[in-house]
Amino acid sequence: EFTLQTKRTSSLPERWESHSFDQIYDHYECKAQAEDKSKPIPSLAQWLFLRKQYKEFVDDTISFDDPIPPTMGYSYDESHNTPPFYAKLDPERGRGLYASRNIKRLEVVHHWSGHDVTFPDAYAFRQFVFSLPKRMACDVVDWAWSRKISGENK
Repeated sequence: EFTLQTKRTSSLPERWESHSFDQIYDHYECKAQAEDKSKPIPSLAQWLFLRKQYKEFVDDTISFDDPIPPTMGYSYDESHNTPPFYAKLDPERGRGLYASRNIKRLEVVHHWSGHDVTFPDAYAFRQFVFSLPKRMACDVVDWAWSRKISGENK
């Protein structure tokens, strides 16, 4: 069950500031959740909570003003169309993305669009992740990837 909390309610693990990605994964015991085929698709309340925590622990100047609700994706183009896929819970396979229309061969279906959140450094990522409830922290760890952004892409 998901409950909103405004501040961190559990104590931070010792030396959390230097935890590696794997140590965060182990701290939250994410392996079991990663293999859980019944975990639900995040609700609007959960998405809004993630955004609130991001603003509080990472960047209080960010604006989440996309007209597309996060449960439906994001504005894929300037006309505010959603991406050509949607999230669904399959009872046998678990969470997945499914095409919402025919997708052409080699068509780009996700690109850096400003809708992905970024972290200025590993410390900010750790602060954010450790501000979340266990299941949500595991989701973030599962969804995260590392990439260097520089120049005009920043």
